[in-house]
Amino acid sequence: MRPFWSDEEGNFLLLFAFAMIPVIGSMGVALDYSVASSYRTDIQKSLDATALALTRIMPADQATLDTVGNQYFQANLGPHQILDLQLTVTPEVGKLKLSAKGTYKPQMAHIVGVGDVSLGTNSEARWSIGKVEIALVLDNSWSMNSLGRMTELKNAAHNLLNVLETAAKTPGDAKVAIIPFDARVNVGTANVAASWVKWNDWDAANGTCSKTQYHSQGSCTSNNGIWTPANHNLWNGCVWDRNKSNDTLDATPADSATN
Repeated sequence: MRPFWSDEEGNFLLLFAFAMIPVIGSMGVALDYSVASSYRTDIQKSLDATALALTRIMPADQATLDTVGNQYFQANLGPHQILDLQLTVTPEVGKLKLSAKGTYKPQMAHIVGVGDVSLGTNSEARWSIGKVEIALVLDNSWSMNSLGRMTELKNAAHNLLNVLETAAKTPGDAKVAIIPFDARVNVGTANVAASWVKWNDWDAANGTCSKTQYHSQGSCTSNNGIWTPANHNLWNGCVWDRNKSNDTLDATPADSATN
């Protein structure tokens, strides 16, 4: 045994083996740091692209922002080894704030005791609808009184107005005109003496009969009564659509023949 203990020829190999541990550890730290830094850059680029993409669908609710945001974010980021990666989208008036955070687990640096590396970055993008003017032509004709059509029309109109109100950052950003669509329209009682107002139907429905038990011109005259039309000053200003074929033309009414 004494010759074995006194032999020092293998000492260099032993020292080299011990020296390689910090060398390999240092190389591992440098490599993992480079990978983590590259991932952080990729996250930032993907986050910026996602923020710009989301401005195109604003205004939108939180659920939509989360769903669409994650789709854009993951597609831009591509394959990665980031653990627990989370995207947070926070909408504000006129802007979006995005943040992403995750963890990178070192592949070699753990040899020298380096733990997980936290990755996080932020981005912000501004959006605006600009100036918009919208005209809503709402059908309130008799056909809308069935199958819940009018209820759905009201809900849709209210939802649109709420979206525009949320999107408008300053007064005047969104202007809305509401136009009723019907067979009847109120042209105003100032037109009571207009030559293009046709009174036939109004006179037949509004008046008195010499035989008080009858309340329409048809029933009155068919029973030998005398029908007296009401004063036109009682008219509320409403007119029906014009007779054919003027009901499909834009020609300005000139007399009762084109009403």
